[in-house]
Amino acid sequence: MQSTLIQKYGSIVRTYIVAASLIASVGVISARQYVIRHTNASISKGRLMGRSLLYCRALDSDHCERYSLSSMETVTRSADGLLHPALAVTCNRPDGEYVAHLIFDCSTGELIRASRATPANIWPKSAFLTTSEAVTAGNRWLAKLGLANTTPVWRLTDEPRRVDDCWILSYATASRKAKVSIHGLSGNLVHLVNSCAHI
Repeated sequence: MQSTLIQKYGSIVRTYIVAASLIASVGVISARQYVIRHTNASISKGRLMGRSLLYCRALDSDHCERYSLSSMETVTRSADGLLHPALAVTCNRPDGEYVAHLIFDCSTGELIRASRATPANIWPKSAFLTTSEAVTAGNRWLAKLGLANTTPVWRLTDEPRRVDDCWILSYATASRKAKVSIHGLSGNLVHLVNSCAHI
């Protein structure tokens, strides 16, 4: 029945099927919450998993030859309140040690969130990064995680803020926003959120 409807009406029916599934699993939610934008031009899971492996290697300070990736289909909310299909990927080392967590927008293939484990014993006697060093590190992570490729002109919108053991940097383009959290001693990425839709 579902396949016949989808063949006939395409993404319109698919939207409401997914919405109905959400209502069944989550309970009563508002109409604004369960409208999901679903297009046929979604990026394949294989491509996103391949990209995840590259980003995992970039995020892991102790590079391994192999990583274990697990994924889960989810949704993410955009600025207009719509939910978009997304893929959440967790990266571990072969021994099971957690490395990073990534979330991609399946419609565009864009990375919208990234976080990594911060080792507890990072260079305890190292000097904290200066403001300019933190900006350099933030720019480097925008490039390593592909944001500088899709949207090349990022600018800082505020002075970098030092919060506990991290630097927080806010970036923007004409149509995008990003927040990057950098570990203050190592310069490693702690957390990244891409797009005004998710900040």
